[in-house]
Amino acid sequence: MNSAPVIVGLGELLWDNLPYGKRWGGAPANVACHASQLGADAYIVSAIGNDIEGENLLKAVSERGINTCVSTAASHPTGSVDISLDSNGTPSYEIVTDRAWDHIPFTKRMETLAAKADAVAFGTLAQRSVHSRETIHRFLENTRLDCLKVFDVNLRETFFSQDIIASSLQFTDVLKVSEEELLTVAEMFELPREPVPFARAVIERFIIGTVVLTRGSRGCMIVTATDTADFAGVETAVVDSVGAGDAFMAAMTRCLLGGIDIHQANILSCRIASMTCTHFGATPSLPEDIIEDFKQALVAANPEH
Repeated sequence: MNSAPVIVGLGELLWDNLPYGKRWGGAPANVACHASQLGADAYIVSAIGNDIEGENLLKAVSERGINTCVSTAASHPTGSVDISLDSNGTPSYEIVTDRAWDHIPFTKRMETLAAKADAVAFGTLAQRSVHSRETIHRFLENTRLDCLKVFDVNLRETFFSQDIIASSLQFTDVLKVSEEELLTVAEMFELPREPVPFARAVIERFIIGTVVLTRGSRGCMIVTATDTADFAGVETAVVDSVGAGDAFMAAMTRCLLGGIDIHQANILSCRIASMTCTHFGATPSLPEDIIEDFKQALVAANPEH
């Protein structure tokens, strides 16, 4: 693995309208942003409208060092989501429908990017429309066999179905689900409802290498066919938990690409997710101590380099 792996966030790119102001976001874009801070050559693949909101969105993303492979869906406005926070900083979402990212076209540039991607992060939300779903699947089909495909179920409102999840699992190498999402997926596919039995059943049925089970403030469990890493999390004074799961997934993806074992990867990823919760917005700048610890973990995992 090269020193700057190509990590792609594939799906929605939009404006988060938060109580404290507007921030750019979308889970794949958040993943790309954090991956970039951890040394990846990061891309976001999506679509924007032919409007000032789209122009400003691209400018904001580029200023954070993220490469863009973003098309313009001229007849559809740039996406947005209204987010409210409860007293614990837990978000609720009202996602505007039929936006540009519902109409992502598959382009020659996307085909080229897919072929060089070392990892791709995707979810269910951008698959709510047939157009973008077909593009996402086509992008994944054009990746190399060794490309790490990371599926964050990330269930939002009613924008998911058993068919969308089942078809996504056919591409998946790493599956991420929250405690609440686990119960939904377990019911859909008649799987065990307890974490480890659920993960083992998913690994066996869908031939998936790694299952990530997040528990919010109580950390995360990572399960493979032969190992389990359970970390209780980091005590955190939560300000805003928007994007915490995306931060976790970016760090986890970077760790797996870098050969860091799942036990240390879990700790590092939880630290980054926890740090995100102490700031407003989904993509705060990572502190130097976290970045340095991550670099040291990469060196330890790859002593020959």
